[in-house]
Amino acid sequence: YRAKHLLLNMEVALKTLDAERLGDTTSSRRFRTEAKAAFSLKHPNVVKVHDFGALETGQPYLVMELVKGRSLQSLIKERGRLALPEIASIFAQICSGLAHAHYQQIIHRDIKPANIMLVDDMPLAEEGCVKILDFGIAKIVGSAGGELQTLTQTGEIFGSPFYMSPEQCSGASVDQRSDVYSLGCVLFEALTGTPPFSGSNALRTMMLHVNESAPPLREAALGAEFPLPLEQVVSKMLAKEPSARYSDMSLVARDIFVACGGSEQEFKVSAAQTSPA
Repeated sequence: YRAKHLLLNMEVALKTLDAERLGDTTSSRRFRTEAKAAFSLKHPNVVKVHDFGALETGQPYLVMELVKGRSLQSLIKERGRLALPEIASIFAQICSGLAHAHYQQIIHRDIKPANIMLVDDMPLAEEGCVKILDFGIAKIVGSAGGELQTLTQTGEIFGSPFYMSPEQCSGASVDQRSDVYSLGCVLFEALTGTPPFSGSNALRTMMLHVNESAPPLREAALGAEFPLPLEQVVSKMLAKEPSARYSDMSLVARDIFVACGGSEQEFKVSAAQTSPA
């Protein structure tokens, strides 16, 4: 809901759990985990949570900053493929927000274009123009609470099949490198207009993540040319084995920036200007 915070005199977004789901323990657990994860993150590229609690009806709620903008999913659908300078600006900020979450021992586990917002009336190079949403299935590493460690019941699929890492698809344990893979899928789609894997159904798509190599960018984009370093970055992000991927989102940001035509020195200057204190 769009709401007004009376004490602060500011517009906010109020998110509540549907009353019909109050008896659904999985939905309630995910909502509480989102509150805990998001409230602990203070970064310009993560949607800020001001407060959380429960309504008189028992429904849990989150009070979040109101983001006026559009999703990356909407932009890709409209444009098909994004230009390299846009890619460099958008993904540098996504990486920055995820690096902060990973530093706080929080893995998102549902990175997809629909969970990335681009703020209206802000240039792409400006800090905070990209916001990561929805930590509802996040994993909080090392938490003492068992329900924060495991947010699924046997047989339950979590995440979005187009963007799930092989280890998510097979039910294995995940760490920050799973987010790297998912972001690689998003990057692939932003560059080519299509996700790297698309099966006839969700299960088939998940099996492709586990067993098949992603096609080259050029092939997926029907012959469009891409710099070789960019092909290499995407390939490393989409490696089947976590050990073969990047382990640090800041390195992902640097390599995407350079592969899109920037220099390491420009990246260092940009990172210094946009890094939160």
